[in-house]
Amino acid sequence: MAVYPDTDPTRLRNLAAILSTLSGAGQCFALWLLPTTPMLLLTAWVGSLYLLLGLGLFGISRFSLVLAITLPPLRAWFGFAPLPIPAWEFLRVACDLGVALLCLPALWSGLGFGTNPIAVETSELANERDAVDDP
Repeated sequence: MAVYPDTDPTRLRNLAAILSTLSGAGQCFALWLLPTTPMLLLTAWVGSLYLLLGLGLFGISRFSLVLAITLPPLRAWFGFAPLPIPAWEFLRVACDLGVALLCLPALWSGLGFGTNPIAVETSELANERDAVDDP
């Protein structure tokens, strides 16, 4: 069985972590670009949570995958702490959905429903070795 680099769970998880970290940093950076309001402070606080989520996604915990699949889409759906510029809010929603979609295959394979490429390759190599040994 071939291992495809575009569906590797570790790579997808790292891409989601990078995307979440960049989204969180951008939300915190908005404090320097826009006038300070209570809603912008709330947006920066959500950005700090995204930074923590990105840090968790760089690890190996399944809990961070579950949080990444549930929290960003819920924030996008309910419009919690929106940015005042519509184009930035649209980009933020796209990042939220991207993080969730990138984490789904990683969680699926982490729960044991996907095939483990290392185990499949090992069993295939063992079968080939046994076939060569037999006359």
